[in-house]
Formats: sequence, structure tokens, C-alpha cells
Amino acid sequence: MYTFAERLNELMLEKNIKVEELSAAIGISPSNIYAWKRDEISLHLSKLLKLTDFFDCSLEFLTGRSNAVLDYKPQPCPPFYLRLRDFMIKFKVSGYKLQKHTSIGFAYLRKWEHGADPRINSIISISDFFGITLDYLVGRDR
Repeated sequence: MYTFAERLNELMLEKNIKVEELSAAIGISPSNIYAWKRDEISLHLSKLLKLTDFFDCSLEFLTGRSNAVLDYKPQPCPPFYLRLRDFMIKFKVSGYKLQKHTSIGFAYLRKWEHGADPRINSIISISDFFGITLDYLVGRDR
């Protein structure tokens, strides 16, 4: 499997796109994109979604968790916390249990409840815990 940085580099090479072009297209600074390409900083969900839209791929593909580029029609994503709350209810998981099994603290749940953007490592941890894809977790694949 690939890492996010490897996949991003591969996609940029395949599409013959330079950092500056990608930066202009998605509204992210070139320095952030260079850092992503070197796997130096963790991305927020909103930035990942911009990349998946630009490259027309799934979150699973972009993060290197799947080799299927896109096998569904992406849907608009609801607020992350609402989607997470729905899964917690569906699977009868408390905030305590989620924290215990994913190491995601209550403070993050509260931040997300108030609209903060989760980082990729958090959504990967949560999708692994529930046994679902990243795209299904965030609502792109329903």
C-alpha cells in the first residue's frame, strides 16, 4: 500500500501538474503542498476533500488504503461531527469507548461538535474502529 505522500506525488506526476498549479486550483499554499509531498504535516479533512475533488478519487485511494480510484458517485459531505454522531448511535458507542479504542480525546469530540476540522489520522483511526471506509465515514459514499 501507498502512503498519502506517495499517492499525492504519483497523482501529480500522472496528471503532470506542478505544485504551484495545484496550489492555485485548490486554494492551498505551495508550502503546505510541498510539506504534504514530503509527509511532514498531517492534513485536515477539508483539505483532503479538496484534493479528492481535484484528482477525482476517493479518500481511500488518496490515503493509500485502496487501489480503487473511485467506485461510487461522491456525495456532498455533511458536517463531520453529525456523521460521527450517527455512527456512534448506530454502533452504540459512547464517547468514552471511542476514546478508549482510538486514543481520540473528548476535547477533539467537543471541537468537532463545534465545527472544527478533524485531521486525517483521526478519521483513519475512527474508520478502522468502525470497520468502514473513510469515504463512508465522512459521507462521500452513502
